[in-house]
This record gives sequence, C-alpha cells and structure tokens, in this order.
Amino acid sequence: MSWWILGLAVPATVLTESRANALSLGILLVGWVVLLPTSQNLGKKITIVAGLGLVVFLSAGIWAERIATGEDGTFRAHFTEVALASISLMPWSGTGPNSYVEVAGRLDALTASGWPVHNSFLLAAAELGIAGAVALFLPMIALALRSAIRVLALRPSPSDKAAIVMTIAILPIALTGWGMMSDTLPLWYFAAGYLWGAPVAALPKDQGGLSLGASKRLHQPVE
Repeated sequence: MSWWILGLAVPATVLTESRANALSLGILLVGWVVLLPTSQNLGKKITIVAGLGLVVFLSAGIWAERIATGEDGTFRAHFTEVALASISLMPWSGTGPNSYVEVAGRLDALTASGWPVHNSFLLAAAELGIAGAVALFLPMIALALRSAIRVLALRPSPSDKAAIVMTIAILPIALTGWGMMSDTLPLWYFAAGYLWGAPVAALPKDQGGLSLGASKRLHQPVE
C-alpha cells in the first residue's frame, strides 16, 4: 500500500506545483526512510532516495519557474496581519464558521475579495475563537504529544513513528495555506484517530510491549 501511495503522490505533487506540498512530501519520504529498520530495509531505503533524487532532477525546471514566478510572501504577511486583527477583536467568539471572509473583509478590501488568511490555525482561531481552535485541533495535538513522549522514551510503536512524521509533514501545508480547514480536515481526523487507536501490542516485547499472542488473547471475547 505504501508503494502505491508513493507512486500516486509523487507525480500528483509535481503537477500541483505547490512548494508547500513538495516540502511536505519530501519530509514524509525522508522521515519514512529514516524510521525504516536498516537491517531489513536497506534496499528500500536506497530505492526511495534514488527515486526521490530522480524526481527532483526531472522536475527541476517546474520548481525553478514556480519559485521565480511564485508569490514572495508579501500577500501572505498582509493576510496574517488581517487575521491577527480579527482575532484581537473577537478572541473568544470568532467570526463564526465559514464566515471569515465576510466578517474580516470589513477590515480589508483584499480579504473581502475572497482571500482568507493563508494559515489553517489562524483561520480556525479567527472563525471559532481561540478556545474553539484549540478544541478543534486537540486530537492532533494529543496524538503528537503522546507519540513524542514515547519516541523520546525510546519506546515508540510503528504508529507513534507514523504520527510524528505525519505531524511534521503536515505543518508546512497547514502554516502556509487554508486547505487543511477544508475537505482535508476529516481525512486528517481519520488518520489521527487510526493512529491513536493502534494497539500498544505493536511495541517490541523487549521494550515493554505485549507480545502478539497476548494481544490476540486480549481481543478475544470471553466465553
């Protein structure tokens, strides 16, 4: 499944010409390579690194043109200022869901033309209030913290590693656009819930985890 996902994600990301998407995919691939056990997956690591290098080489012209003609951050900084002003005026109530452009547009003509802030977290805080935004992202925050604690304790399960890589990879997209607040948000929740519910039995037995047999016994109904 991972190889199929990679095969579809790489060309799709190149076609978007999105610098944030490309950076996130790069983080995802590098993180995956780093976390693969070397003794078992050396061939896969070499293949992934070589494939990634080939994609970068073949698409270098696309990214050079995108960087040369892309937005330099001026508008993003402006939209950030508008969002911060809106949050300062309505820190707890917010503008209401899906009403940021209409309400914050009263402060700025460019926003009124249909451009929200290019930051999913600021957009959530502006629409739902600070407390509402924290509540909205609390599942992702809790998952990242739990996984980070297990990684630092040198007792991560595969799902913990995946959660850390996913969180780091998503940040460039969430911090530079509003897309994570659209149709992508339910998928983010689904991934977070799936990783949160992964059995602790995935931990190696010598690192304090349950054995596979114990896991099966725990999940069998009591007769």
